[in-house]
Amino acid sequence: MRIPFILLLFFSFFLPAYAYCGENKLPAENKEKEVKKTREPFLKEWLKEELEIWTSPARIKKKNILFLGGLALTTSILIKNDERLYRDVQDFTGNHQLVKDSSPVITQLGSVPLNIGVMGSFYLVGALLKDDRAKDTARLGLKSLLHAIVVSQVLKRLFRRQRPYVENGVDRWFNRGSGYDNRAFPSGHTTLAWSTATVIAGMYKDKPAVPIICYSLATLAGLSRMTENKHWASDVLVGTVLGYSIGRFVLRKQNNRLMVTPVINSRKVGLNLLYVF
Repeated sequence: MRIPFILLLFFSFFLPAYAYCGENKLPAENKEKEVKKTREPFLKEWLKEELEIWTSPARIKKKNILFLGGLALTTSILIKNDERLYRDVQDFTGNHQLVKDSSPVITQLGSVPLNIGVMGSFYLVGALLKDDRAKDTARLGLKSLLHAIVVSQVLKRLFRRQRPYVENGVDRWFNRGSGYDNRAFPSGHTTLAWSTATVIAGMYKDKPAVPIICYSLATLAGLSRMTENKHWASDVLVGTVLGYSIGRFVLRKQNNRLMVTPVINSRKVGLNLLYVF
C-alpha cells in the first residue's frame, strides 16, 4: 500500500513548525521600550517562508523520523477506519437535530472570506487604537492563512481523494481529475481554521481565555466538515496538524528577526541590536 509511505513524506512538511517549537524570550533590558523589528516586504517574506515549507522534506533528520512516523501511522490507522467512522458520524448527525442545524453555520469558521474578515478586523482595530499587537496579529494571520491555502490546495490535487458524499461513504484515492469531488485530503477548512486560530492564540497567550476559545472554535470547524459530509475523519486530523504547524511556523519565524531596541535609563541612552535565533 502506497499511502503509509506517502504520508511519511507528507508529514515531513510539518518539520518547519516542529523545528521551531521552542520559545524565545528577550532580555529584560530590552523590554524598557517597545521593540521595533525590521521587516521585509510582506510578499517577499511570505515567499521565503513558502519556499522553506516546500523544501522541508530535504532537511529531514534522524531525530525527526520517529515523530513523523508516529503521525503517519496514526493517520494510516484512521484512514483504514474512515468508512466505518463516516457511517457513525452520519448516523449521529441524523439523530441530533441541533447538530444538523448548527453544522452549516459552524463550518464557515474555516472559510476563506470569514478568516480574511477576522484578520481585517484585527488590523482595523489595531490601526484605530494604535495597537501594534493587533496589527501584527493581522499580518501574521494573513501569512498563515495564505500558506494554509496554498499547501492544502496543492496536496488536495496530489492525493485526489474522493469526498465521502460522492459514493455514500466509499473511500477512493488518486482518482482521475482533481475537481472538487476529489479534493478531500486534507481538509482545507480545518487547515485554514487552525492556521489562523494558532496565530491568534500565540499572539494573545497571556490571556488564558483566548487560546481556549480559538482552539475550541477550530476544533468545531473541523468536526463540522465531517457532519457536513464533506470530509473523512483522517482529512480533519491531518488538516488540524497541518494548520497548527503552519501557524506555529509563522509565529516562530516572526521572532527570528533583527531587532532594534532603544534603551533609555539612568545609566545610558542608546540602541541595542539583537538577532534572535
